[in-house]
Amino acid sequence: MHRGDAADAMYFILSGEVEVEIATPVRLRSGQFFGEIALLRDTERTASVTAVTECHLLRLDVADFRRLITQYPELEAAIRKIAESRMPAAR
Repeated sequence: MHRGDAADAMYFILSGEVEVEIATPVRLRSGQFFGEIALLRDTERTASVTAVTECHLLRLDVADFRRLITQYPELEAAIRKIAESRMPAAR
């Protein structure tokens, strides 16, 4: 995905590795996720993400994301905490 794209989903990494292209690039691996910041902030993508290795991802569409965080506020809190640690401007 590319910075500035419409935010239509977030992704969970089942296997593989991606690089998040921000001021200091960050690598994410199996068990981590990305794409959450734009969904939480209801904005465009804030970073580009590129697969570094072959990846298997789970995609959570924005409509399903909104339903989940409405039904499970503790899930939203956990995702928001990670998002805030990744991007201080998201606070």
